[in-house]
Amino acid sequence: MEFDYNFYLSLYPDLKLNNIIDESSAYNHFIKFGNKEKRITSIKKFYNKYPNFDYKFYKKFYNDL
Repeated sequence: MEFDYNFYLSLYPDLKLNNIIDESSAYNHFIKFGNKEKRITSIKKFYNKYPNFDYKFYKKFYNDL
């Protein structure tokens, strides 16, 4: 399984609110909950799920990023 904990934590800000802040705790969260919740673990899987995602438009629309 491809697991990018930085991506995972960035995509799901609720994790940091629950003190999930490092690789070990992020991975443990995914194993216990994230997999059942169908959370995405890498940028590759994100683009596979959303192949038409236009990050340039998104960044322009949400200019605070």
